[in-house]
Amino acid sequence: MKSLIFIFLIFSSGQLAYGKMSSCSTKSIATFNNQKASYSEKADFYSCLADKKLYSASIPFLIHLISTSNSKDFQNKYLPVVLKDLPRTYNERLFKKLYKKRMTLSPEVKSDLMYFFALRSFDKGNTKTALRYLSEQKGAGFNRYAQSKFLKGVIYFKKNQVTSAEAQFELLSRGDFKAPNKELKKNILNSSLLNLARIQIIKEDYKDAIESYRKVSFQDSQWFDGLIEMSWVMLSKNDYEGAIGNAEFIDKSTNPVVYKPWVSIVQSIGLLKMCQFPEANKSVESFQKIYENLDKDMNSYVTRNYRKSWYSALVTTLETKLSKSSIKKIPSVVFYAARDSKVIGMQERINDLLDEEDALKTFKRKLKYKNKGFAYYLIDRKINQMSPQVGALENKAGLLFKDKLFTALDEHKSLQKIADIVDFEVFSRSSKSITNRVAGAKFKDKMKRANRKQSSWAYVGEFWTDEVGKFRSFVKNKCIDEDLKVSKK
Repeated sequence: MKSLIFIFLIFSSGQLAYGKMSSCSTKSIATFNNQKASYSEKADFYSCLADKKLYSASIPFLIHLISTSNSKDFQNKYLPVVLKDLPRTYNERLFKKLYKKRMTLSPEVKSDLMYFFALRSFDKGNTKTALRYLSEQKGAGFNRYAQSKFLKGVIYFKKNQVTSAEAQFELLSRGDFKAPNKELKKNILNSSLLNLARIQIIKEDYKDAIESYRKVSFQDSQWFDGLIEMSWVMLSKNDYEGAIGNAEFIDKSTNPVVYKPWVSIVQSIGLLKMCQFPEANKSVESFQKIYENLDKDMNSYVTRNYRKSWYSALVTTLETKLSKSSIKKIPSVVFYAARDSKVIGMQERINDLLDEEDALKTFKRKLKYKNKGFAYYLIDRKINQMSPQVGALENKAGLLFKDKLFTALDEHKSLQKIADIVDFEVFSRSSKSITNRVAGAKFKDKMKRANRKQSSWAYVGEFWTDEVGKFRSFVKNKCIDEDLKVSKK
């Protein structure tokens, strides 16, 4: 269950209101090219580049200016420029010079800096140091307060301090916290609800877990994952109509390639428990038809990509539209691995670097028709350094994708074993059911009406919030007395 916890941490999104920096005017460029420019004039130019997301040409130099300045006002003016949009993976070694000066910073700027240090320490696996940095986060009014609470919850969970982790996510699940913008607040809230539900499952608080899942917004990217997880909880609580209803909704509402394995298994188990043996058999056969040649398909896929770049394979997968024809060329398990949150995060970082490279080239062209000077050669040097950085990240992303692919393959093989068990149970139970009916056992016909206006919705705007996560199946329970006793064991 520990692997279910999503590390959905966003260092920054949107701009924080600390003050407006000057634009990259011809005058500011000319001033910068003057070797006698003041600290503030240089900082204004670098701030302009940072506003344009030209991090490599601005952040290291801004940090140098901030760390060598003894002016508290100067530090509090320009450090927020460094922190407001910085990618999570940015090298934090440049910030170590600033750590000694942290007591001279304003509380809110210090809060941002401590969160950045904590996040980078967590990424390196140093949870003790991360908690030490987070302990310096004081007050719920700061922009990073909610993100710090979320990170604390994840760290406590990794340290098997489940109760402490639950307390952090419980607090955030109320939604009464401050965040840099509305989108980030929604992300923190929904991820907290999902993680709270997963912890409640560990503690066997199944009723609370289902309620937590139901509070997750249907507009969140992880909502379908939450529905699948909630379906497993419903199966364990004998709510077969609810589990099948969730699975049916997912199958009808989205391309089933990614979710098909879990949908098929949830449906087959629920149908088996309700003695719908023919339908359960169809669901199992649907799963087995797709995955009966999984090993063969995967061997062929790996052979094709063995001498190529794994990153190229990832890009091809991400650019391929999911369809019945596409999964004949690319096994569906590959699509599942490619959508892993860490793989997607790595690709977003690569996209950021590529965007920065394009922006650097655009800015260089503008400088070419003005006064080249030091600014032009600074930008030109940074452009030449981008390709090796991008290449290194692409290799890293490819290897990560490969690892996730084989992990996903193991998960699908585990589902195959469950499918085999269900297949056997369907055969065994259906045979016994026929015998019991011949013997004259009483027939139970139980049915729950669905709490929804229609079976599925094609558009996001047609959801009703009071029904989200409460989908019910119209399937009848056909168990006879003796089978009903078996299904309740």
